[in-house]
Amino acid sequence: MEDDRSHGQLRTPLGDLTLPAEIRAKVERSGAGRDLIMGIRPEHFEDAALVTPDQKAQGLTFSAVVDVLESLGADEYAYFRVQGARATAKELEELAADAGTGDAPGGSDQVVARLDPASSAREGQKLELWFDPRKLHLFNPNNGAHLTL
Repeated sequence: MEDDRSHGQLRTPLGDLTLPAEIRAKVERSGAGRDLIMGIRPEHFEDAALVTPDQKAQGLTFSAVVDVLESLGADEYAYFRVQGARATAKELEELAADAGTGDAPGGSDQVVARLDPASSAREGQKLELWFDPRKLHLFNPNNGAHLTL
């Protein structure tokens, strides 16, 4: 993922988005380079069909094929893959090597979204998903520092 600060744009595997001013300011103050690690919690995604037009305009909508759909009553968890999503911080890679795991937790290209049970999501089918960029977590890939706290 790359931060194009000259235009306030963030290039992500999910699509380009405009960073909210508050997040942009925090990242700029951090002195981090242009490459960042992006994190989004499962609860900050939603089926785009269930998002109001006002909300949709403030977020990013993208398409993904649902690999696995897990229904848990009050929630549905949609698992999908994102091309180019794998990223780790050097510090996390070193910790993984020290632990003998050879891989940092969460370094997969699989993403999980917690959806409202009213979602039309189906396994093996494309789904329009949405997330709110104000909920992004951005990290420095050199040291793992959280930039958006």
